[in-house]
Amino acid sequence: MIAAPPGLEPAMELDRRNLSPQKEMVRRFYKDMWDHADVGLIPELFHPDFTFRGSLGPVLVGHSQFADYVRWVTDSLEDYTSDILDLVEESNRVSGKLRFHGIHRKSLFGRSPTGQHVWWYGAPNFVFRDGKIEDLWVLGDIHGTFGPKRERTSASLSMKPWMCSTSVRLPRSTAGAIAAPAVSRSYALQVKMTRLSAPCAPPRGEDRTQTRSVRR
Repeated sequence: MIAAPPGLEPAMELDRRNLSPQKEMVRRFYKDMWDHADVGLIPELFHPDFTFRGSLGPVLVGHSQFADYVRWVTDSLEDYTSDILDLVEESNRVSGKLRFHGIHRKSLFGRSPTGQHVWWYGAPNFVFRDGKIEDLWVLGDIHGTFGPKRERTSASLSMKPWMCSTSVRLPRSTAGAIAAPAVSRSYALQVKMTRLSAPCAPPRGEDRTQTRSVRR
């Protein structure tokens, strides 16, 4: 684990004694499992057939696929750390605001290792059933992770003219899958962007055939 870059929103101070069972499971998911790459905790947290859509895009099902994803991310980013910034619980759901960060040591999104401290934000939505997680959907704000940082916020990834939603899937035999060696040999990538206040363009070096702009 590693401290967040200076000037960013501090992580919550979580007292396990005051957390509900569902919030405690979310805390374990990020601080015990992700921050230590402890994939052995996955069966304790998730149903065997749980579904997962992560902040970096993958849409996965089950323990094995998710464990491979955890290894890929934590292997690419040294000292990978999850900062829990907010948690909200209602019925069998817990939502939150997270910051994910680490030292860029291996190729990621077609970018060679920079050795820099990089980070992005995610908004997870957990759905619970019978004491375990059955679905986790995370909206990730990843563009700008490797780009220049705004000095006013030390690296705010939210200050961008466009938003991007990615979907990364394990390759299947169906036609039309988009190869994405820039992410991983084990994944395929689709990128959709929506223009907000400036022309939407993919990061330099990305395959423009994989990008669709929607103009107002």
